[in-house]
Amino acid sequence: MGFKKAHMNRMSSVFQSHIGKNVKIKTKDRKIHEGYIEKIDNENVYVAVPRTKKAEKKIKTNGNRFRRRHFTSTVVPLTSVGAFWLD
Repeated sequence: MGFKKAHMNRMSSVFQSHIGKNVKIKTKDRKIHEGYIEKIDNENVYVAVPRTKKAEKKIKTNGNRFRRRHFTSTVVPLTSVGAFWLD
């Protein structure tokens, strides 16, 4: 197994264990995506990012109990993840 594939499998496994949790993901180009993990596949992590100030405040305390209209989905390729942390 190549390094890239092994890295992606490891990242996929880590994100899989944190579905539904609030995270911050910093990509290699230094963009930060803050929200909760919706799902993960072999190549991407899908992050629900708050689009309203109300959702932004409440996500810290209530997790993902908001209607979809308060969030937008962001796709982050696993190969671009530089760092992430639980929020």
